[in-house]
Amino acid sequence: MNLVEARAMVPDIIDAVEMAGDLTSSYDLKTREAVIYTSDPMTGEVFPVATIAADAPPDVQMLLRKSAIWLRALLMLREEAIRQLRKATTSQQQPQQRRTEPKKPQDHAQRASILCKQDRAFRRYLVECHGLPSSADENETRSLLRELMNITSFKELNQNPAAASRWEAFDAGFKLWMRG
Repeated sequence: MNLVEARAMVPDIIDAVEMAGDLTSSYDLKTREAVIYTSDPMTGEVFPVATIAADAPPDVQMLLRKSAIWLRALLMLREEAIRQLRKATTSQQQPQQRRTEPKKPQDHAQRASILCKQDRAFRRYLVECHGLPSSADENETRSLLRELMNITSFKELNQNPAAASRWEAFDAGFKLWMRG
């Protein structure tokens, strides 16, 4: 799976988690198996949806029993990261709006090029968050960044307002990631 495929799955994951409702598990003393239950949101009736074999490895049993709550936690973390990114982007834009003197436009193409060529942290960010192979060279790094920005040349980051906006949001995400 790559990042594009993972992103495409997010809406289905959100729908499935919302539709599944709360899942709980308990242990059936007769069969010595863990049973996962859900409840009907309309009636409150509880019914089993899965049985985990008694001889399943403990880590697999825990993964199956806790997958729904872990998915909810990951979705909450995703939403918080998006909120923080938007907040960081907004707070960066507000001071710029207060200035009265004209500001020289940023050279996004130059920054993108320098980051791809010289910045180890930027490459690590692309590896960890955007699927760049850890063995990637500068050309592969530049190629992935052009793909992520939906551009054919870094010059577009300075010439195309939509590309510049995408770059600014992406760069803000990188800066947020750097802060931990």
